[in-house]
Amino acid sequence: MHRGRWKLWQELWVRARRDAAARHLAVDLYDQLHAWVGGAVERGIASGEFTDCDVAGVSTLVLALCDGLGIRLMLDDPRVDLATARAVIWRTIAPALGVPEAFPEV
Repeated sequence: MHRGRWKLWQELWVRARRDAAARHLAVDLYDQLHAWVGGAVERGIASGEFTDCDVAGVSTLVLALCDGLGIRLMLDDPRVDLATARAVIWRTIAPALGVPEAFPEV
């Protein structure tokens, strides 16, 4: 995700703590993201690329990892670059998906 989008997410998070409408928006956006990630995992299972897994659990894990690493990317943390973030996320979810732990080269 582009750095500017992370800043928008963070602004929404801060506002959501104080404003019910923003909180409902944030929850709705997370539901949409969760469904999008889950759909990708389900398509991978249906095509045989991924093994059957807890789709909801994997989706939640992906979003949590993206949030945590995304904050560090946004802060320009010298210990986390985009390649590192991708590798960490992939290595963490690979066992659940039944795929190699090395991030695929595209």
